[in-house]
Amino acid sequence: MITVMKRRRRVEEFWSILAEAFIKGAIGLCLIVFLVIFIVNKNIEKQEKEYGITMSSTTVMTEHLSVKEQAKRYMDTLPIPARIESLKPRMSIYKEEILLAKERQTEMEKFLKEAIARNPQIGTKVIGMTPSICMMNTSAYCACIKCCGKEDGQTASESQVIQWYTVAAGEMYEFGTIIYIPGLRDKPNGGWFVVQDRGGAISSEKLDIYFSSHEAALQYGRKNQECYIFKF
Repeated sequence: MITVMKRRRRVEEFWSILAEAFIKGAIGLCLIVFLVIFIVNKNIEKQEKEYGITMSSTTVMTEHLSVKEQAKRYMDTLPIPARIESLKPRMSIYKEEILLAKERQTEMEKFLKEAIARNPQIGTKVIGMTPSICMMNTSAYCACIKCCGKEDGQTASESQVIQWYTVAAGEMYEFGTIIYIPGLRDKPNGGWFVVQDRGGAISSEKLDIYFSSHEAALQYGRKNQECYIFKF
């Protein structure tokens, strides 16, 4: 009888210990879950302060995505009519930009067509090419000792200088690069030049135009000119 009582007591003690352990484990698990929720909320608040937006749980899950990707996912959740309505303002903007781009292209084509007509010998070489347009500080030089330190008229490209044809430019412009200067379109060359020479003081933003006499070079002086550059 005593043995049975002892066994029953041991069983009761075992279940009591097991129940106590279960309760402690449940409390610990609840504490861990609460801690995780607290950390996530703190991160959300931090992101809201940094970016000035209210972040939902969906945003937290997709915050690694780019703005474009998140916008696409949002659009995918909308019904088709709603998508079309939301895209209408953007489509109208795109249409205006396309029309403006076409107008600018048409104007450029007309402008270059007129320019090419002034000097077909050079101009026809750039048909179908798109020029880079920039302002350049232009000066003038001749083939005298004062300007070049020699008088043989030979350029850095080993060709002979030609008035209203030869220009000296920086190394970023290869020999043979064609440059159109609208400000000189009334000159014998129609404003078209070819890079044939270099110069020690000539940078990427400068051009030196060859003249046949020192007096003509001095008369030209220094001018800022809009230049259309065609690189091959």
